[in-house]
Amino acid sequence: MLTFLVVAALLGLAAVGVATFISWAKGHSVEPALASPPMGPAWVGRVLPQDPARAFIAAAVIAASLGVALVLLGILGTARGLYGWTLFVVAPFAMGFVAAALTTYRQPPTLWRFTCAGTVAALVAGLAFLGLGFEGVVCLLMAVPITVPCSVVGAMAAYLVYAQQRARTTALGMIVCLVPLGLIVEPGMIGTPPESTVRSSIDIDAPPSAVWAHLVEFDPIAAPLDSWFFRAGVAYPISARLMGGHGVGATRVCDFSTGRFIETVRVWDEATRLMFTIEEGPPGLREWTPYTDIHPPHLHGYFVPDTGDFTLVPLPGGGTRLLGTSVYRNRMWPSQYWRLWSDAIVTRVHRRVFQHIKQLAEQDPRG
Repeated sequence: MLTFLVVAALLGLAAVGVATFISWAKGHSVEPALASPPMGPAWVGRVLPQDPARAFIAAAVIAASLGVALVLLGILGTARGLYGWTLFVVAPFAMGFVAAALTTYRQPPTLWRFTCAGTVAALVAGLAFLGLGFEGVVCLLMAVPITVPCSVVGAMAAYLVYAQQRARTTALGMIVCLVPLGLIVEPGMIGTPPESTVRSSIDIDAPPSAVWAHLVEFDPIAAPLDSWFFRAGVAYPISARLMGGHGVGATRVCDFSTGRFIETVRVWDEATRLMFTIEEGPPGLREWTPYTDIHPPHLHGYFVPDTGDFTLVPLPGGGTRLLGTSVYRNRMWPSQYWRLWSDAIVTRVHRRVFQHIKQLAEQDPRG
């Protein structure tokens, strides 16, 4: 919920900033006198519209188009599908810098105007990814809390460079070159994604034998979705069943909303512990998109679940504490940021399954 509020606040601030600027620009139809030369080569001034409001929008669109083109070139080419620092940090920073720099051709620079330009450029780039069919709404919303602030920081950096009144054109060219350079260099610098561990627990008013029966296999979950993640298309669990017998080496199939997880049992200590490795799984989410079907590279092989480990601890009075541990890897960087999302999703998957097991075990006559 907190992340959703942050996203909504950022989008609201962006909308207010654009509306405020356009309203201001309409009241200043005469091109204002600039205190110093614009930030960039002179020929750019011949491309931008004379009207301040239109020039502002054109600056944001040009910066976003440049960023999107470079990023797509990298993802499909040199970066080999890498979703890393260049995509989520360097490219938004460069877009914000370029958008802010281009506004100096028609209006005196102010920190507020530069900030608005950086925000609009990042949002326009997101809409471009959506329109081109390379991303869906859910992934773009997840990226907003990191890409928009990075774009705003880039715009602020442009403001500082402009204030120095030196090497402005050189700085602009160097910032643009950061994106292709990062796309070329980063794949060789990124190592193995770190392991992430999520732990959850729930107390159940039923003995371990009853809990065990509904842990290894459970009927379809009828409870309503309890998170906006799941309602937005993120994969959520439905049911689980064993195939090929019981015990170590058995295959467990866990059905999710986007497909099946195939699991192999590695530890089978009845009524005490169940541990399995995950051999294959479906896409992590089903995207919201205006197109019939899209397949962004990050939906396949970027969220990599490794193991699931469940322990049943007897409690005084005949109850059971169910402990669950999931280990996974996320191949998207910055890992510290994307782990916030993946940990939250895995935690909610645990909660949905645990609540279902609790309900079944407490209604089981064996309990």
